[in-house]
Amino acid sequence: MSLFNLDDIRRKIRGQGQQGFQQAFEDYNKNFNQLQERAKSRYKNANKWGLIHKILGGFGAVFSCLSLIFTFFDNAQITAVFSGISAIAITANTFLDPSKRERQLSEMEKLCEFIELDFISIRPLFTDKKTSDLSKEKALENLGRSLRELSSKVNERL
Repeated sequence: MSLFNLDDIRRKIRGQGQQGFQQAFEDYNKNFNQLQERAKSRYKNANKWGLIHKILGGFGAVFSCLSLIFTFFDNAQITAVFSGISAIAITANTFLDPSKRERQLSEMEKLCEFIELDFISIRPLFTDKKTSDLSKEKALENLGRSLRELSSKVNERL
């Protein structure tokens, strides 16, 4: 069965009725929990990337100012060293792009929270026998879409 494919889910639940929908929902929930664990290990690093961004930016700014100040003095070696440190910090900040990584990881965390709330809010649909099959299919379709998005974000290289 392909990941979160509604047609595969329909084939699996055909003839099983309520129990089939509950099983499909639980399968989605199990897959979400696995994805969420992988995502958590990645988005725990978001704060680290934010800190790296601030440190490199701070080094770049401080050493740029120091090299500017030392241009007014006759010590060219210190000016060159400060300019070099500034250039390295700014280049590393640009190359690593830690703010983008922090933003992507934060978006992944928000998506996990959103999907988790979805699971909580639609769980009653799958335990209530009065809920129509169409409503359950629609809920599974929406969950599948969100889970595919999360899966692609988790597997995305930063």
